Amino acid sequence: MRNAICVVAVVMAVMFCGIYLMTEDSEDVSALTDGDWTFTVSDGKATLTKFNGTGVSSLVIPSVVSDGTTTYPVKEIGSGNIEDYLITNSQILSGCTLQIPNGIEKINGYAFVECTNLTGRLIIPATVTEIGNLAFNRCSGFTGDLAISSSVTRVGNQAFEYCTGFNGSLSVNSAEIGFDAFYNCTGFTG
Repeated sequence: MRNAICVVAVVMAVMFCGIYLMTEDSEDVSALTDGDWTFTVSDGKATLTKFNGTGVSSLVIPSVVSDGTTTYPVKEIGSGNIEDYLITNSQILSGCTLQIPNGIEKINGYAFVECTNLTGRLIIPATVTEIGNLAFNRCSGFTGDLAISSSVTRVGNQAFEYCTGFNGSLSVNSAEIGFDAFYNCTGFTG
């Protein structure tokens, strides 16, 4: 009986280690890099998950990335996880501008949260269909108008909360606007 219990325990330990190693390997394989960008690929489309550069004065989101053999169109920005910001304020210089290209379909939650060094106009391309929770929360350096096209079907909770730098009009034609999406955005004129 004791031998049978030992055999079962050993088999279970081996199975657990095998499952753990398979999980670890699959996560590592999916994280790819192209220059300063880390990304994942699903169904032939890339999601930018991390900016690895520093000291930039203009943050240009790429429209395509490559793993060295295959080029993938970038469709999403940010992982959507609170612990995985796309970029942190310390990586960019004060007065940094942000350029989001056409083709991006989703700006996931937490992508640019608390990036107060981002300044200038924020232009959301007409290809974007969703802006996630807290995506631009506390990005107080943006100025000018903010036009969110009718292609955006959802603006997430607190997506632009405390973005106090805007000094133009706000135009939102989205089907769903989350709670406090524009809370304390004091600069809008209409």
